[in-house]
Amino acid sequence: MITTVFRRTRRPILMLGVAIALVACVPAISGCGVTGRAENPAFPITADEAKDELRTMRANPVRPARPVVVIGGLFDVGIVADDLADRIRRHTSPSADVIVVSPFGTSTVEESRRKVVARLEERFPSDHADTTVEVDVVGFSLGGVIASYAALEPEERAAAVDPSEAEGARSMKRLNVVRLFAISVPYSGSDAASPPTLDSRVAAIRRGSPVLKAISDERAASRGLTLLSANNPHTGAPADASGTGGHSMAGSQRGYVLIPYARLQDNIVGPESAAPPGEHPFWVSNLPLELAHAHAYKDPRILADICRRLRNEPAYTRFPAGPVPGSDGAQPSAEPAQTPSAPARDRAQPGRSTGTWGN
Repeated sequence: MITTVFRRTRRPILMLGVAIALVACVPAISGCGVTGRAENPAFPITADEAKDELRTMRANPVRPARPVVVIGGLFDVGIVADDLADRIRRHTSPSADVIVVSPFGTSTVEESRRKVVARLEERFPSDHADTTVEVDVVGFSLGGVIASYAALEPEERAAAVDPSEAEGARSMKRLNVVRLFAISVPYSGSDAASPPTLDSRVAAIRRGSPVLKAISDERAASRGLTLLSANNPHTGAPADASGTGGHSMAGSQRGYVLIPYARLQDNIVGPESAAPPGEHPFWVSNLPLELAHAHAYKDPRILADICRRLRNEPAYTRFPAGPVPGSDGAQPSAEPAQTPSAPARDRAQPGRSTGTWGN
């Protein structure tokens, strides 16, 4: 009888063991995470704390000060960009002016730029001859590169693209970005873009590409022209209600606040590549059973920080961002000290610096 019972129970036990083994292997196979702890002292919030904060934001709507442009990634047909835009509206205000653009249907970064500018001009036409209205941008993956490229001056754009597109690159207006929230954006290039390809958008995010070099050069030139208060604890933007420090950022004024985010174990971009050369992203550990790159746009910690900034409330990220663990110059992260709840941190540290030029 004991043998019979063992035979009857052995199969379910074996199946359960196989299931547990498969679940345990998923993170290693897919780059999924196994922790949501606040391991980064420059980004001290856990996933659970961020979820609580997002619930509070939903219950207390605050409308962003300017239009928000959401730009999706390389192969997004619009689903991810729409989802991200919906999350932003839910955690800022249902009346937020959010413009959604997907690069789907374009074949070059330049075509994507024209699509973004055309969509924005359609919704919010600018009186200025050379620039759009001021916007905040949330760019996911390739979307961040498109936004930074669109913020270049016409001649800079023309020099970065194929000669056949140079004339088109000089056309239309420059995207007048005030703040760019860059989620897993390959500013320093992506190893996944190395294989041969006929897609020029993929070629544009290879290490050392003309597009990435133009963006990096503009970043270096703009640092000396900043209008920003480095100690603004709220938004990473100039310390006045208009978000421009009392200055106009239209016309020839260059520069914008870049706030790059990354998740560890991102095998598509690589977290250390998610910021321009010489800078670091605000990194967080990946979450259990999630794809580090594809699901980064809905990470509650990243979303909470972006929405707090859009609402002109104290952010969680603290400048300067530190090196990514395992990268050159990075030290292994120690076990973080017990941190108070997010609202308590904001009250305890009202003067912390959360806004500069990314580093």
